[in-house]
Amino acid sequence: FVDDGILGGDPETVLKGFCKIKELFSKMGLEINPAKCELFFVGTKEQKVFDEFSVASPGIQIIEELTLFASPVIDEAISSTFCKKLENINRLINRLSNNNPFKIAIGLRLGLNLNRTHTCLCEEIVLPNSHHGLSCKRGYGKTSRHQRINEVILRTLNTAGYPSTLEPPRLSRTDNKCPDGMTRFSWSGGKPLVWDFTCINTLALCYTQQLISKPGSIAELAAKYVDIEEQGYSYVPIAVETMGPWSLSVIKLIKDIGYKIKILTDDKRSTSYLIQRISLEIQRGNASCVLNTFPPSERLNEIFYL
Repeated sequence: FVDDGILGGDPETVLKGFCKIKELFSKMGLEINPAKCELFFVGTKEQKVFDEFSVASPGIQIIEELTLFASPVIDEAISSTFCKKLENINRLINRLSNNNPFKIAIGLRLGLNLNRTHTCLCEEIVLPNSHHGLSCKRGYGKTSRHQRINEVILRTLNTAGYPSTLEPPRLSRTDNKCPDGMTRFSWSGGKPLVWDFTCINTLALCYTQQLISKPGSIAELAAKYVDIEEQGYSYVPIAVETMGPWSLSVIKLIKDIGYKIKILTDDKRSTSYLIQRISLEIQRGNASCVLNTFPPSERLNEIFYL
């Protein structure tokens, strides 16, 4: 049994070599399975050459769009490969994400109008750009975003081998508020890690000038306000902005966690996955803030039982 043989060159040389191999195999009692033979042309395809190969090995398959490791090898394969990639992206968007969060994330990024002017549940006027929802006093979307991101950090630390807990008892900041989470074992320097998450609405008018000067500066400012030295703890404020930028302390922490997961799992993409997950939760939280300015609407769930 012989497998995975490759011949290359001009058509006449390849055909001559193929016939020679077929002849040698025949003397050894071996046969070539034409269903496993594939023929492709780099450049112009000649029907005469293909007919000659079909005579030498009836049933040989011609490959119009050759790819190697999902990448196009010949020019003819570029278009179809690109279309397949787009189909996969669209399929992932439809399966893994709701359309509304996706549209709202794009709209906020581009400064588009997302809705008609209406009155929020807090009785404030919501303009078409929907920025009010990001700083609404009711804050339903902000609360869910806060919980989801803290849950991501908690589970990630558990995966890295650092069992953690949310809202640790008997531990409070100088403003008497409880931090969001803490590792049960020491993180660095013999101290447990304590973190506190905050997401700042950078679309608010009070932050506009500072944001223009330097992306990520608002997150750094918030980090300074909450970065309190706790005796016996390694305190890290997790400050991010609604449009994506993170404070330097967050970037360092996420890289450290990703590195520890990579050591345990040997997965070099751990840090990248963690960054993507947190970024998605931020955008989903933004969408939730925008959608929660509308009154609740009843769905026709009975349609699934017809």
